[in-house]
Amino acid sequence: MSGFFGIFRPQGGPVDLEAFEQMKAAMHREGFDGMETHVEDRIAMGHLMLRVSPESKYDKQPLKSSCGNYLLVGHFRLDYRDELGDKLGLTQVELELTPDSQLAMLAYQKWKEKCVHHLEGDWAFAIYIRTENKFQLLRDCIGHSTIFYSVFENSFIFSTSINLIISKIGTKNQIDLNQLKLLSLNYCELSEGKTLFKKIFILKNACMLCVGLDLFLSEKRYWYLRKVPRLNYLHEDDVLADFMGVYSSSIISRIRSAEDTALFLSSGLDSTSIAYFASMYFKLYSRKLITYTSYPQYINEIPENKVDKAREEIRVRKFVEKNESVESFCLNFENYSISKQFHSTDLDNFDPVIIGNTFWINGIMESAKQKGCKIILSGQLGNASLTWSAPYLTFSKLSKFRLKDLIKRILVLSKKFNISILSVVWHEIITPLKFFFRSKLYFRRFKESTLNSSVFNVSSFRKGFNLKEEVLKYVPGFTFFLTDENFRYAFLSKLSSKSGSKWYTLGQNYGIETTDPTSDKRLIEFTFRISEDYFNYFGDSKYIFKKMMNGRLPDYILHNKVSAVQAYDIGLRIVNDINFSELVKYFATEKTYVQGLDYSLIPSQYADLLKSNNLAHKFRISNNILKNLSILNFIKKNT
Repeated sequence: MSGFFGIFRPQGGPVDLEAFEQMKAAMHREGFDGMETHVEDRIAMGHLMLRVSPESKYDKQPLKSSCGNYLLVGHFRLDYRDELGDKLGLTQVELELTPDSQLAMLAYQKWKEKCVHHLEGDWAFAIYIRTENKFQLLRDCIGHSTIFYSVFENSFIFSTSINLIISKIGTKNQIDLNQLKLLSLNYCELSEGKTLFKKIFILKNACMLCVGLDLFLSEKRYWYLRKVPRLNYLHEDDVLADFMGVYSSSIISRIRSAEDTALFLSSGLDSTSIAYFASMYFKLYSRKLITYTSYPQYINEIPENKVDKAREEIRVRKFVEKNESVESFCLNFENYSISKQFHSTDLDNFDPVIIGNTFWINGIMESAKQKGCKIILSGQLGNASLTWSAPYLTFSKLSKFRLKDLIKRILVLSKKFNISILSVVWHEIITPLKFFFRSKLYFRRFKESTLNSSVFNVSSFRKGFNLKEEVLKYVPGFTFFLTDENFRYAFLSKLSSKSGSKWYTLGQNYGIETTDPTSDKRLIEFTFRISEDYFNYFGDSKYIFKKMMNGRLPDYILHNKVSAVQAYDIGLRIVNDINFSELVKYFATEKTYVQGLDYSLIPSQYADLLKSNNLAHKFRISNNILKNLSILNFIKKNT
């Protein structure tokens, strides 16, 4: 992913060139296509180029407008370029010679701030308007991009890399302990717009930030998914045709590169459907889609009844073996040292938590880089956008007092699955109510187990925390949603506000453009505009999607009911890592200035891991250990 950075000094006077040079040095990475800078009174900008699309060979940033009034720097991967080109009055020949950054500049010149409603894709940019001495940051709707910013010594500092800002303002005594405590808890992420540092922030999805002369920051949100109107179709064939058109376009628009394209391929519906459409496209041009799938190292120690859950590469191999347009790699990263991850000097200060999946995600990124791939696809947002299963759909009708629809649905479900009406009522109405009462009756117990798994003492959470709001907001069974629609909005909000930034920073580390077709704005809006009754037609979960992919994906994937667990053998990997016990001892004795840490917790969890014979339990406890070690590692390197 291309990166950018800069300093804005609204009151005038030269910018801090020493600080700018520090940022430039911190941004430089191998594997990119050069760095350019622009410095003048009030503003200094830099851009680290990664050329991926055919038009990017004409890109040159920082970019100055033809009128001389605007100066822009950013990261862009724009979708639906033909439509945007038509709006801007460009011919097809002109469009083919126009990089995405220039399209964004022309859009801003024509529509000013309203250009955000015409730019679709993964993008984030900063723009300076000379005549008004005005500076703005803007970020795409779904958030598969990143801009960090801070105010420091009469200057506004921004960058796609948090480490660049840290290189200027430092970190000593600047850790936001409340955010660090939240990150230490299971099911919890950082508060939206915040980082682990008190003075460093991240621009939210679908927002623009205006920097005033007195360094007053004004943030404005420009897009809300809840305002999308419903679609009503008379014929099923019409919705299937439109769905396929939107989805295939979202994939094809993301693979415009002369270099190889890779995909994180699991046996789930989201990534396999991406593999289908992408491979069909590459087949037309005699090219191959490179896919990567992880599988357990300790295969022989996985119980027979857990093989389907732990080894999704079996279904993947079967899926790709007859597809000549796919070059598949199944990797188990044998003998990879889990403890080695904590010795790296390149700490991710935005997302420092190492989990059971981290080693193979980074391993695949490294393999894709060595293979020469410039793009890698994922299907991270698919569970909320593409293949939502609507778990509270029947109960939603009761909560909205739509009794006629409720009775009709219960009768249809009873007939469809050949079960009694009482059985339908039990599963569709009583079970959600049980979740509700469990969230009330057992919240205290759940709270204690959650807090006790954190490396921070329970007493340190007494002030400044609303556990129900911060931790349980998206946890089925402990957070109760009266309507399925509210649950889906909450789930998508959580994923989109966090995952896109994490994938962007990961790609920037490896010089690879990471992108997710299931995060396409038009695709998300389309799936939200179809009623959930129809999308999950009377109990047939994901009915519309499965109907669309029928004949395109095999039945053993379309109708697979086993949810795979990646890195299922992480507990065994840790136990067999000869250096891990020393790592545990080191962090148990390494004291820091931060108060409220329980240094005895990790040795206790590690002992529990060693004596356990249950792989599922080992998996859970391993992720707790890795998260707690990550917190201590972050504190150690930033104090």
